[in-house]
Amino acid sequence: MRHVLRALGAIFFTVACASASAQSPPDSGLRVALVIGNGAYRSIERLANPVNDAVAIAARLEALGFELVGDGPQMDLDRAGFERALENFRKQIRRADVALFFYAGHGVQIAGVNWLVPVSAAPRIEADIARQMINANDVLALMRGARAKLNVVILDACRDDPFAAAADSPPPPAQTPTPIPVVKPTPSPPPGKAPTTAKPATRGAGGGLGRMDAPDNTLIAYATQPGNVALDGSGGNSPYSRALAEAIGLPGLEIRRVFNEVGVRVRRATNGQQQPWLSASPIEREVYFAGRPSNLATQPASPELNWAIGTWQGRILDYPRNWEAERAWAVANVDGRLKCFWQARGAPQEQISCAITSDEVVVATAGGAPNVKLRRDGDKLLGTFLRAGMDTQYRMELKRVSTTIVRWPDLSTPQPANADNRWAIGLWAGQIQDYGKGKSAGRELRIEVVDDVLRCLWRDVAAPFTPVPCGVSDRAVLLRSRGGSDIELTRTGAPLSGTIRARSSQKIYRLSLQKRS
Repeated sequence: MRHVLRALGAIFFTVACASASAQSPPDSGLRVALVIGNGAYRSIERLANPVNDAVAIAARLEALGFELVGDGPQMDLDRAGFERALENFRKQIRRADVALFFYAGHGVQIAGVNWLVPVSAAPRIEADIARQMINANDVLALMRGARAKLNVVILDACRDDPFAAAADSPPPPAQTPTPIPVVKPTPSPPPGKAPTTAKPATRGAGGGLGRMDAPDNTLIAYATQPGNVALDGSGGNSPYSRALAEAIGLPGLEIRRVFNEVGVRVRRATNGQQQPWLSASPIEREVYFAGRPSNLATQPASPELNWAIGTWQGRILDYPRNWEAERAWAVANVDGRLKCFWQARGAPQEQISCAITSDEVVVATAGGAPNVKLRRDGDKLLGTFLRAGMDTQYRMELKRVSTTIVRWPDLSTPQPANADNRWAIGLWAGQIQDYGKGKSAGRELRIEVVDDVLRCLWRDVAAPFTPVPCGVSDRAVLLRSRGGSDIELTRTGAPLSGTIRARSSQKIYRLSLQKRS
């Protein structure tokens, strides 16, 4: 048989959504997401953006109440690792109301079948494909079999043809099967636009992803029309991924409106070169990523409510160790009306709905029904927090830290390299102080520039480097480890000195790093 190997051209995020999106908090059940970013390919072209994409999307989904398989984005999976992650995903979504699968990396289409490419893949003949890659239809079948009420599959696989070099070279003498042929047609220009000699980088070469039919209660959202290619973009993310990360956090938008908003943003950002696409089966109910429209609104400012103005920071008590527990609530007087803001540490600060009285506040953190209730107790706020999609209430305690709006750094957005932060580029190494006997205290931080964007990699010296979200200013570095520990370092002469807060124990240790290169 002779098949044409074509790069998946439909996606940075091909939402092969075996189901629509996450629902609003109180009326939805558990939401589970598997987020994969493959970039460190061993035998084909490496990709810089998938890790950034996976980190950003995982942070956004966690902030929206999703439970992440593996407690975070899964990076650079080979075939065996990919299969293990899918098996863990299958087990966790048995009790889920919404299941979401996100993949960023290389992909190929062969005879109408879409394949996801592990970092170990190096097919030279057609028979290698099924042995070395993951059939996207199998992912849909796995999710359908687990019977989650809603399934979402997001495939960011619209990169340039990963196997062109392999197909153009002669096959090994001992192999008799036909090598995989590759075609790389030039995409047609948008209507009304003349062809150009310089073509922007794309995420697909040979005509893009094939269309996949959406099973029951399924939404498939493509970064571009089936058969077309999607732009890879610059600045750390593709136009589609950036628009999706922004749109899924907008409260009050039903799933189909979310993807309409994504489409508008992508078309505008690419000057019409890229047009996202939707394919969906009937969805029996309205579905919301960030919650249903709220009946709560801003309220007029008054003297008895001024106590709330400012920023209150604290923790959700008795929260599971692998979940981010720190939260901040902020209130500002804007043109005579009180506006409320909410933030999970490391995630973006977002405006929310709240109702304030003389001694208490009720908050809707995800745009749905109120899920946080707090009462004044001296200079503190004490109350309860209900996580989106769960029935368990947790105790919460906040304390005023400022009379103005204060934001924790948003580590989910890629940061361009500039004159203020280039001082940090290089390898830093050092020790956690007073870490305890039997624990590996050595740590290393590598900061590099990829496509003009800062990329941070962190490790225990006994383990490999993994990409982590970070923020760098003219004198400080903030990052979050794979396990969720927060590292805050300040430039004090030659070394970086600061603290590491372990998410598992909430203990704070001193940390000092010296620049090695």
